[in-house]
Amino acid sequence: MNKRKLVTDRQPGWLGPYGPADFGKGITMSKETLLHFTCEECKNWWSIAVMDNWVPKELTCTHCAKKGIIIKYDPAGMKA
Repeated sequence: MNKRKLVTDRQPGWLGPYGPADFGKGITMSKETLLHFTCEECKNWWSIAVMDNWVPKELTCTHCAKKGIIIKYDPAGMKA
């Protein structure tokens, strides 16, 4: 049994539906870019999420393990 008292006027110690409410904190945000790759060997695709302008020089296919370099790259397509 929860011994904490639920109050409705949102005074210090107020419990929200998911636990103690903290109305004094902000929200943190980050941006993620999703890169899509297609293997020329097996024709399967996969994605990698990155948080900066990382561009791989060589990758290994996650399906057939074929190693390869990026042969088609459009930097304009990576701009948000």
